[in-house]
Amino acid sequence: MGDIHLLEELEKYEAIWKENNAHLHIKVCVSQEETATLATHKYSRFLFSGRMTEYIAKDIPSFAGNTYLCGGKDFVVSMKDFIVQNLPQSKIFVEKFF
Repeated sequence: MGDIHLLEELEKYEAIWKENNAHLHIKVCVSQEETATLATHKYSRFLFSGRMTEYIAKDIPSFAGNTYLCGGKDFVVSMKDFIVQNLPQSKIFVEKFF
């Protein structure tokens, strides 16, 4: 399995962040790893094998909160186009790194 950094820190801070936001979900999506490999990983609860759109597609219809996107241009544009199909534009916030 390739290197996925900061998982230990995510675990440490998750409890602190959830005190202020019980609906916070942390998930690292990796499209090049096998599901079986991730299932045995120490931090498997943070990991998902597949594209982010695959992961959120199952949850977006029931989600009513705000969505925050940040990253490269291609990622932000494709995710925003995907999410706007299910959430109002006013609930989507973007920080662009381009």
